[in-house]
Amino acid sequence: MEINEIIKEKMGIIEKEYAAKYNVRVCIDYTYTIDNIDNDCPITPFEFIDIVAFVLGISKDLLKSKIRTNELVDARFICFEKLYNFYNWPLAKIGKYFGNRHHATVIHGKTLFDNLMKSDKKFIAKVQKIEKHFENLKTLNKQQ
Repeated sequence: MEINEIIKEKMGIIEKEYAAKYNVRVCIDYTYTIDNIDNDCPITPFEFIDIVAFVLGISKDLLKSKIRTNELVDARFICFEKLYNFYNWPLAKIGKYFGNRHHATVIHGKTLFDNLMKSDKKFIAKVQKIEKHFENLKTLNKQQ
């Protein structure tokens, strides 16, 4: 049995027991179970988001907010691209994590990411800075 299936099964048992004990309806969001993480990459998707926030000097909470400053939008686009292409997160899951955005918003962000990578030197520099930090952490974590 796959780890995600085991987690969902256990969470279902917890839901039922809690609902029976407190006489309430319970719905646990299974969105954040263990994902397809590359064994060669000891950095989780959530740690990657932390890296983006840290490197760009942005609050992680602001990344999930509805605020649309250039800095925040750029950071979200970078996260969208990496979470989709590297961590294999579904578009809907990415949107949900970043403030309940629609999957089409994520698609739009990924398209703009590709366009910015072709033409915007400042954006490219941000991506390179994040990638460098990411690779350094991967190397450091592998050594431990």
